[in-house]
Amino acid sequence: MANLINKMLKAELVKYIVDATVGTEQEEFACDLTAMLKKELVVKAERIYADTLQEEPADAHEETLGEEDLGDDRHSALEEPVLSAESAQYFHMHFQANFQKKLNDGTQTPQDWGCAVTFRKLDDGKWVCQKSSTRNLQWMTKPKVVYAGKYEKGVEREVVSVTERDIKMLKYWLTSGRYGKTMSQYFSNDELPNYDACEIGKPIYKDVREESSEIPF
Repeated sequence: MANLINKMLKAELVKYIVDATVGTEQEEFACDLTAMLKKELVVKAERIYADTLQEEPADAHEETLGEEDLGDDRHSALEEPVLSAESAQYFHMHFQANFQKKLNDGTQTPQDWGCAVTFRKLDDGKWVCQKSSTRNLQWMTKPKVVYAGKYEKGVEREVVSVTERDIKMLKYWLTSGRYGKTMSQYFSNDELPNYDACEIGKPIYKDVREESSEIPF
């Protein structure tokens, strides 16, 4: 481009010479020089234009846009992929309790607390209840123990059986509406629930993602 500018300046100089030599014996030489220079400039310009077309991207305008101009297209490309039962490692359920708990003396007390329950997918594809954010639903993470006889405070009972918790029964407990309501449920690859999206069950000492209507078990 610098060479082109220089030659354009030379063209102006030749024009000045032509104008200055009008009516003299140098006039014909000056005009020939001008014609040759103009032809050279046209050829050079056409070559530069052709090279520019070859190097220019298919959508040059798009590549010159700043990050602020990309808008939703840029954000959509950076969004995390939607997880499913096949691709996720964890499934979080934020439960809000609302039921009456029967006490040993026969009275009832209202239950109004929240707890986030985390399920983890095993290597064989099965799901297990791994942990709860509060102690209220820790029983879900432990095996089911059946004792002989009725419970009496301070009396040790014989253990009849110890079995793994039925994952479908846990799902029913959380979603049936009998004990409360599941406020949020979603797949995730993060072991910790996303309390920024749903604070139900958020413990005071700890810190889900996409909402999902699908339950993997």
